[in-house]
Formats: sequence, structure tokens, C-alpha cells
Amino acid sequence: MMDNDTDISVEQMNYVMQFGYIALFGTAFPIAAFVCLCCNFFLIKAVKNNFEYSKRIFPEISLGIGQFMTMLDILSFGSVIINCGLVFFSSNTYRKMGIYDPKDD
Repeated sequence: MMDNDTDISVEQMNYVMQFGYIALFGTAFPIAAFVCLCCNFFLIKAVKNNFEYSKRIFPEISLGIGQFMTMLDILSFGSVIINCGLVFFSSNTYRKMGIYDPKDD
């Protein structure tokens, strides 16, 4: 059995990865949020069963989520830039601005 701290870190990393997938690629694949919702629904059921049949852990005080907050900040900042780029380059705005002309190809 894994250590409790390692187990919590793995769960937090999974949530950060899911947030990253949705934030970075949600514009290109909008159904990704629904897929993550379905996966989390089954994960919550599994965690509920784990709590029902396992021994209770000793509660400890935590001052925050540690380095995961830094990762979430970086993902949020990057996702704004990437999603703005996806929207800009998938629209006709850059063609109207004269940045790209299809006749140049």
C-alpha cells in the first residue's frame, strides 16, 4: 500500500492534469470537459467505496496545495494564450488584418 502523502499527491496531480487538458485543449475538443466529468463521476464512486471499507487516516493540517498551485497558475496563463491563438487563427481576423493572404501560397 502506498504512503498516504504519496497517495494524496498522486490524486492532486491527476486533477491538475485534467485541468490542464481541459484548459489547454478545451477549445479544440469541447467534449473533453464532459469526458472528464464522466471519469470523475466514476472516480468519486471508487473513492466513496474506498472510504467505506478502509481504515480512517489520521488528519493533518496543511498550509495549501504546495507546488500544485504554481502548476495551476502556469497552466491558466498558458491556456489563455493558447486559446486566444486558436480562436484568432481559426477565424478570418488575421486575413482581414493582412497578416496572411491565401494568394501567397
